[in-house]
Amino acid sequence: MRLSFGLRYFISLLFLALLVVPLIPSNIFADDEEAGGELKYEVNTSEMTGFNLLLGKLYNEHRILYSLVVTLTMAFLGMLVAVSTDYVLRLLGIRKISKGH
Repeated sequence: MRLSFGLRYFISLLFLALLVVPLIPSNIFADDEEAGGELKYEVNTSEMTGFNLLLGKLYNEHRILYSLVVTLTMAFLGMLVAVSTDYVLRLLGIRKISKGH
């Protein structure tokens, strides 16, 4: 008996969900009152200077802006690594080959 694509897709997703659900940390489902209330964590900036102090204060005072800065920085660094790798490979004579479909 051959299963249709939709049924095979559904069974695959169900199997994947059954594999992933046990990996979810149980503290995600913890009650705030049970866990002790709101989580407060601040970076000690008393001995920081320069750029580290700027990032520490940004983390302590504006977490959303900090996460945006870190995300954009990581994206920029990823693109920089990709471009520099492409340049080095081009210098070595290795070129990208695109297969036509």
